[in-house]
Amino acid sequence: MKLYLLKTERIGEFYVVADSLNEAEEVLMKNLNEADYGVSNARTLKSIEVITSEVHQFAGKPFFSGGDRLLLRKESL
Repeated sequence: MKLYLLKTERIGEFYVVADSLNEAEEVLMKNLNEADYGVSNARTLKSIEVITSEVHQFAGKPFFSGGDRLLLRKESL
């Protein structure tokens, strides 16, 4: 998983956690459309940026040295 920053033409910036750029865009657009937020042409994406990636496991432990900083809550907590 990755944390993305998505910037629209006129309705602001949004953060989305997703597996890919395409999925992040789909999640944002689905939510904006369901809420009927802003006018449709204002929802146009201007840019998508990867902020960070999920911390991976190495030898059964979190591997922070890889530069990734996203921690997601696991169901076992």
